[in-house]
Amino acid sequence: MKNEMQLSRLFICSVLPNSLIKQVKSPQASNNFCFDLINNDCFNEVFSIVPPSYFHDELKKTYDNVKYFSYRRSSSRIFGFVVVFFLNIKCAINARKYKNIWFYNILNSNFFCYILLRFFFRKKVYVIFADYTPSTSLFTLNYYIPFLLKKACGMVSLSSRTLLNNKNIQYLAGILPLSKITNRHFEKKERFTFLFSGVLGDHTGLKLAIETFKLLPEFTLIISGIGSIDDAQFLGYKNIKYLGYLLYSDYLKLYDKVDVCLSLRDPNYAENANNFPSKIVEYFSQNKIVISTIDYPELRNFNYFKCEYNAHLLSDLIVVIQNMSEHELVKYANNNRSLADEFSEKKWKDIFNLIERKIV
Repeated sequence: MKNEMQLSRLFICSVLPNSLIKQVKSPQASNNFCFDLINNDCFNEVFSIVPPSYFHDELKKTYDNVKYFSYRRSSSRIFGFVVVFFLNIKCAINARKYKNIWFYNILNSNFFCYILLRFFFRKKVYVIFADYTPSTSLFTLNYYIPFLLKKACGMVSLSSRTLLNNKNIQYLAGILPLSKITNRHFEKKERFTFLFSGVLGDHTGLKLAIETFKLLPEFTLIISGIGSIDDAQFLGYKNIKYLGYLLYSDYLKLYDKVDVCLSLRDPNYAENANNFPSKIVEYFSQNKIVISTIDYPELRNFNYFKCEYNAHLLSDLIVVIQNMSEHELVKYANNNRSLADEFSEKKWKDIFNLIERKIV
């Protein structure tokens, strides 16, 4: 029988084995974030509730230190809803023996489990809050998210700009295990190559990226990620290259080919006020120069370039960066000390302990 120490902290999320991410077209960034916590012993055990749309035969197994709750997909929405409901009940029954239970976001795939554990089993339930889009519709889960977060025993928010709150909240923008911090030598090139990656959509700035590099035919833009993209947007522009959704191992090889990484979130989208792009932390870990359209208070100790959400201003900034000396650019390509101080696995463990010790 497991002792109390072994049962002290459970993590409930919706991760998948990295080998299946591309096959089921699941977002890579959130998977990486969760596994960085899991693989660095932040939790005693991990449960993953997998939506039917991400089902795969291999998920019948328990591996990567994760117990998967999944069932085959169906074309019937009603069947899918029933499946998720019963997976949540099964997960909650298995989870109730744990002292402290952490959720990665409150989502359609796990909110029944959250409600059962918090309100019926009266467990100490906490949330790592990473994404949220406000809603005024009573028929959407997001309408109830503020209430559910307020009722949690504690919360870590990746964004300090969020208006959602909890009486036991801490802010920590991302995780970067010490083992993942690289030390690439920066060398200025005659022409920098740029990377736009992640979720491809208007709110993440894909349109801005394309518009900008249409103005800069002498610079190369590489695009990689998940989402719909119309190749006609850049047809005839040989400097814009779309590689599609890559295996993560292939994606990591891109860092050998690019110099500057773009985070071009549109500040006018409400969801971007509650989101910290973990991609920026990943870019820093690869010793890449970063341009962002949002000035993040969470990154006040990091060196990166900020720009308004405007194609002409962004293109002007790119020219300025290209003309800077290698000596001036080195500090933007090496944020290793700040990464180790602010986003290490030790920092996360300390935050978890701090929140769990507080009596609310």
